[in-house]
Amino acid sequence: MTKYLKYGLLLVLCNFLTNCERPIKQETFDRQLWNKQFDFGYVHREQMLVDLVNNYLRPGISKSEVVELLGQPNNNSSNVKPDEYAYFLNEEYSWADIDPTTRKHLILTFNPDSTLNEIYKRTWKTGEETQNEKLVLTSSPI
Repeated sequence: MTKYLKYGLLLVLCNFLTNCERPIKQETFDRQLWNKQFDFGYVHREQMLVDLVNNYLRPGISKSEVVELLGQPNNNSSNVKPDEYAYFLNEEYSWADIDPTTRKHLILTFNPDSTLNEIYKRTWKTGEETQNEKLVLTSSPI
């Protein structure tokens, strides 16, 4: 009986360790790394988000400047509105699932004159409502 208890506790511990959210390590924005796709997506994007929002994206930047900075948006989702640009950040999987349990996108909204209005981090999780976390734009460019 104690043998099964040990294996059960080990299984619970492994499940806990693999499903805990880890803090995101912050990185400095780098255009080449932002657009470099690895086997499992863009592994640096979410880590660069704070630096990108604080130092590169500013109110009034045009759509063409955004594309020059970040590349073409990934607007292939039905959740993206016509006045938005979406940039894929990452996907997360549970240990026993082949389908993603979480998807995150950087969403940029634009004014009618095609200048940047607002920034959101959009998170979709299985079985939950999509969450939009507004990211604050600073007015000073780099």
